[in-house]
Amino acid sequence: SWATPVAADAASVMDGAPVLCLGEDGTIWMAYSRTGEEAVKTDLLSYANHQSIVVGTIDPQTLAFTEEAVYDGNGYAYLYDLCLVDGAPTLVWADAQVTDADSVIWPTNATLYAAGGAAGWSQVQTLTVVESPVLQLAAGNRGDELAVAYTVDMDGSADTMDDLTLYCLAGDNRSILAEHVTGKVSFATLPGGEADFVWNDENSLK
Repeated sequence: SWATPVAADAASVMDGAPVLCLGEDGTIWMAYSRTGEEAVKTDLLSYANHQSIVVGTIDPQTLAFTEEAVYDGNGYAYLYDLCLVDGAPTLVWADAQVTDADSVIWPTNATLYAAGGAAGWSQVQTLTVVESPVLQLAAGNRGDELAVAYTVDMDGSADTMDDLTLYCLAGDNRSILAEHVTGKVSFATLPGGEADFVWNDENSLK
């Protein structure tokens, strides 16, 4: 039977979009977005400005969540993923500068950050700065190195969706994985045991 649900933080106004990662030692890691009580409930911009990304562990017996780190961002921390890199949990997220409700719905820029891994949760690394909307993000382990895939709206307009380009960032190398991407990008283990990014490219799965 299913266990009784347990709130990660009973005091928060709104929690959202949890992602899970299982450590090699069996530790259950979770990252999720949390909006604090400071947010004005009728103001979307206030919600964005008070949204944090929280990472921690889940007790498999009690389901209690233990917070390890909180990242407030410099504007609106709105995309994130959690993965193992060389056996260590690593969090990647996007943070956008927002000025009004429209820019929350369609951020015009993003800075990608990473924390965790061998350096621990206190060290935040800037991965790249993107001067266009970042709409999707996924992270994974490629050869014991952090790899991040992210979808960019090249013209910055929500009215045109045929110009979405999928990039991959690994170390100092950035490459284009695909153009005219639709749908979600994920990092998955493929048949045969190889792990890599999977995405919708026009009407097919790549």
